[in-house]
Amino acid sequence: MTIRVIYYTAADRKKYGDLQMRRQSALFEEHNFKFEDEFSLREERGKWFLKPIYGVSLFSDESLITGEQAIKSGFSFNSADTYYKIVNEHSYVPRSRMGTMISLLTALIILLILFAELFLVIWLPKKWSEIADLSKQVTIQKSEIKLDAVRNRFRKDVKKGSPSYKEANVFLFQEMNRIADYFRTNRTVMTVEEVEAMYERLKGYEKIADLLEGGIDFDKKVEPNISQWLEEKCKDTSNEKSL
Repeated sequence: MTIRVIYYTAADRKKYGDLQMRRQSALFEEHNFKFEDEFSLREERGKWFLKPIYGVSLFSDESLITGEQAIKSGFSFNSADTYYKIVNEHSYVPRSRMGTMISLLTALIILLILFAELFLVIWLPKKWSEIADLSKQVTIQKSEIKLDAVRNRFRKDVKKGSPSYKEANVFLFQEMNRIADYFRTNRTVMTVEEVEAMYERLKGYEKIADLLEGGIDFDKKVEPNISQWLEEKCKDTSNEKSL
């Protein structure tokens, strides 16, 4: 606990007046001290006690202070030529161990929240972007492997079989070349969905290659079965409706 002693003389009061008085003060952190051989102050269990020094007369509300007297903050008194006021000023009180631990824990929680926000706002989107890019690269590589495999199947069969079979392989081989040129030119700007659509399209061409290798006879004439078609499509359903 800290005590401030505010004082001024009767001459100062007479010269400057109450409103412009030049007050002085002194700050004491001791628990027991004397002030200019006028009085002593001591602290005991959070309370202050004022005692005039022997031979000095002190007055409070025009009453003589005799002996030691308990005082409170704001207590005013005077001697023959000086006026005093005692003010209790609270000095800095260090934090308790529990308060320090709570402050550190609060700061740690705030830091964790900030790191979590940075993780969600900066690192996580960046990581997702890297994962998406890696997925795209894997799909591109699968598509390139599939493209080369299917195109090679059409290439090696362009000189085999009947004229119709050869023409089909040449057409499909040229189509695969066109797809390969387009894909390798635009694969870096294509989205993952577009690359996956390209891969599904290549799987369709792979099925066509399987059909060709299975032995399609392009020169075989298909004889339509008109009787069967008429029987299936134009049969009399009037009896069924009546039932």
